[in-house]
Amino acid sequence: MKGKIAYVVADLEGSTGAWTKAHTLLATPEWQEARVELTRDLNAVAGALFERGVKGVGVKDFSDFEVGDILEFYRMEKSG
Repeated sequence: MKGKIAYVVADLEGSTGAWTKAHTLLATPEWQEARVELTRDLNAVAGALFERGVKGVGVKDFSDFEVGDILEFYRMEKSG
């Protein structure tokens, strides 16, 4: 792939959706909410990078779980 590639490191703690301990405890309702918010955070970051000309974005999730399908999504290249 030609062009700039960005590499983003993410963790649930520090995302906009995790502001209490319950948001970081596996399988709590708050944890499920935090996973969604982390995915939204990463979508926003990737979208901004694509708008600025980046051709691909890789994401490393340092949580104990993978957040939804973000890892598959961000292995893709921007089309067009």
